Amino acid sequence: FYNLKIQNINHYEYKYYYKILREKIFDIFSVKFDYKLIFKLNAIIFVFILTFYINIFSYYGSYVFLNRLSLPKDYFIDTFLYYSDQDVAQISSYLPESNVSSNVPGFKKNFVLKVFDHKIKPGETLSHVAARYQITSETLISFNEIKDVRNIKPNSIIKVPNMKGIVYIVKKNDSISSIASAYNVPKVDILDSNNLDNEVLSLGQKLFIPGGRLPKDFLKEVLGETFIYPVQGVITSGYGYRPDPFTGVISFHNGIDIANLANTPIKASREGIVVTVGFNAGGYGKYIVISHSNGFQTLYAHLNSFAVKVGKKVSRGSVIGYMGSTGYSTGNHLHFTIFKNGKTENPMKYLR
Repeated sequence: FYNLKIQNINHYEYKYYYKILREKIFDIFSVKFDYKLIFKLNAIIFVFILTFYINIFSYYGSYVFLNRLSLPKDYFIDTFLYYSDQDVAQISSYLPESNVSSNVPGFKKNFVLKVFDHKIKPGETLSHVAARYQITSETLISFNEIKDVRNIKPNSIIKVPNMKGIVYIVKKNDSISSIASAYNVPKVDILDSNNLDNEVLSLGQKLFIPGGRLPKDFLKEVLGETFIYPVQGVITSGYGYRPDPFTGVISFHNGIDIANLANTPIKASREGIVVTVGFNAGGYGKYIVISHSNGFQTLYAHLNSFAVKVGKKVSRGSVIGYMGSTGYSTGNHLHFTIFKNGKTENPMKYLR
């Protein structure tokens, strides 16, 4: 600009050259930003860094978890490892030695039955053990030939298989095919889990049926979930909705009514402890509540008289009272209700 002035350029020419020069300078130093492109680049960089750190911490976390996990010596590790020639499967003593083979052609090498010993701790139940090893109570019941879970005591040793299933005793005319069909299990699973190299069976042979289930009635008996009829008679009203015998209004009946003669003996449907002996004039009349194992309680209502007191331990079939028609009743009968964990159940599911 100084030079322009020296050359006697007039005021208007000066402004013209100044404007052109200023525009050139702005063109040189101005940058047009593409904000969408910048955002995408930042997002890509962020995802890359995040993925990198996730991989690092996932590896480290898995390492710490596996090293700190406190499990039995052989706990399930072998279940997830492939079977090798150096690691011959340990089959339970429940299975015949003749069935053990380490050179089965075409053997599915990651499907091997293994059995561990478990010592029952004080306060530990069969369901606790099953949950710990990720199997079922019925698997433990079958494998250990348990007849009543209430007989399991602390410090007793039970056998724990590494997969769900049951033990089956071969009967006359049984075959691998018929057993597989009966339990809806693939034939190859039975062969593999028992390390069988052929389908030849012998009478009385014990087989492990992976995924097999016990009959429901047998399971209920073992778990202490069966009850006897508290009295013989005619069932005049079932469990569920019905017209109220006095008002005719549809209402829910939470038990069954069994009619018989007055003073017919009423028996404990299962062993337990008497927790209530009471009277309700507008409802159950004279009634008894017995507490049982596994969260069960039973109610006996409309009694004429009692034969037990609170705190009394009763056995299955022992007399606890006598039939009557006290309370909200249309005649001599027993109102019988089964509760499980505080909720009513249809007694017909449990009565035998």
